[in-house]
This record gives sequence, C-alpha cells and structure tokens, in this order.
Amino acid sequence: MGNLFIPGVLVHDRPGEKREARTVSTVVNLRSVRKRKRRDAKEKEAAENRVRFGRSKAERESSAADLSRARRDLDGNRRNPIGAPGDDGPDS
Repeated sequence: MGNLFIPGVLVHDRPGEKREARTVSTVVNLRSVRKRKRRDAKEKEAAENRVRFGRSKAERESSAADLSRARRDLDGNRRNPIGAPGDDGPDS
C-alpha cells in the first residue's frame, strides 16, 4: 500500500512493521522567524521598561502641580520678595 498522505501526518503501512505516525514539518522562512524573535524581545523589554519607568498622565500632572504649588508657597514666604531692595536674586 505504501505511504498514505494525511495532511500533517505521515503513516507508513508496510507488511510486518508497526504503523508509525510522524508529523510532517512545514517550510519556515528563517528571516521572518528571526524578525519575530527580535520583535518579541523588544516588546518584552518595552513592557519591563513601562513597569520600571512609566507613570500615568495623571501622576505626571499631579507631580507638576505639587511642584508648582511648593515653589509658589516658598516664593510667597520669602523675607525679601524677588525684585525688592536688598534681594541678591534666586542664587543667594
């Protein structure tokens, strides 16, 4: 009877031998496999960086507002307001 063709499986049918089923390998373009592997590695690294360094827009805006408020409060409590006589500037 010879070899039977079943998509994805190769079956040998010879007298006196056990039936052996093996999957048939598919042709793979190695360039696309390398590209996919490189893409997956970059995506994994990006996900790790998002966890490590990322902050949401709300968090960034809240931090900016807190910093602005702190500077405003600090400038409001100066003994010599900026531009007043005797003020040596912000670096003094």
